[in-house]
Amino acid sequence: MSNYQLDVAALYRYLNHRRRIEGLSWRGVAAQTGCPPSLFTKLSQGGAPSAHALVTLFMWLGRADAIKSMIAFDDGSPDEDVPA
Repeated sequence: MSNYQLDVAALYRYLNHRRRIEGLSWRGVAAQTGCPPSLFTKLSQGGAPSAHALVTLFMWLGRADAIKSMIAFDDGSPDEDVPA
């Protein structure tokens, strides 16, 4: 098992922030990303996206480097070795 996991709550916060800036509904985000609207419901409930959806969302955020702030050890603590 990996020592790292995606901080889904952080991803959702990034997405929600960008969504608000763009003045979009979640359906609008789905239309722009090509991801199903149900993905955003899943994320809001702590469910992890597929690898392909994750890459798509990072690209939509315009921050491929955003993953650095969404990595945590399995115990939830941030990885000190990952630059912020």
